[in-house]
Amino acid sequence: FITNDNATDDGTAAGGDGEEPLSGTLLSVDLAARGLVVPAPPAAIPSGITVEAIGMRNVYDVAFRPGTAEAWITVNGPDAFDPYGEDTLVAAPVGDGIVEDFGFPGCLYTADPTLPRVKQNPAVAATHPCGEHVAPKALVGLHVSADGLAFGPDDAYWGGDVFIAEFGNFFGNKIVGHKVLRVPVNADGSTGTPVDFFVGVAPLDLTFGAAGLYVADFATGQITLLRSPA
Repeated sequence: FITNDNATDDGTAAGGDGEEPLSGTLLSVDLAARGLVVPAPPAAIPSGITVEAIGMRNVYDVAFRPGTAEAWITVNGPDAFDPYGEDTLVAAPVGDGIVEDFGFPGCLYTADPTLPRVKQNPAVAATHPCGEHVAPKALVGLHVSADGLAFGPDDAYWGGDVFIAEFGNFFGNKIVGHKVLRVPVNADGSTGTPVDFFVGVAPLDLTFGAAGLYVADFATGQITLLRSPA
């Protein structure tokens, strides 16, 4: 499974190369496939490559919820629409022949409680109306650079929740991110309110092992192991 990024901030060619047919997608590649070449832009997607989900901006990582075919994905939102442009956590069942559309570049999100949660991206109102799309599982912050993610063990401490490495921002008027975020996940796949779990780092990725949660911190060049309480 491959997360394939976008070339633009707002869905237009301004400041980038413009949208391509496979921009902002989750792809799956047959393990038996060899020598695949995707034309640019592809007139037809070669056999062996499947588009599983579309409508995302900068797609960073993918992890499967244990026991399911749900691909959970961290997506970095656009930079120039404050207070809209939240990074999101989305989920798409794969292998069912349905291609979920998460709305980019037409839809923009904010967590500001005084504003509508989602609105039309004015830059592409004529070409990409914000209409029917799959809502994110959670909004995880504006310009936080939501990167690696992993599901914790389904035990009393980790609870089967999803943990997200938030590297931190390059945009906005205040420092945000620089932490590991915990998003509670219920048995039915619904989510609770995200909470800070480990702060003061610049993590790019994380993973679980037998000893606990390993966090790769870009700022220090170190890997920190977070164990569950004895």
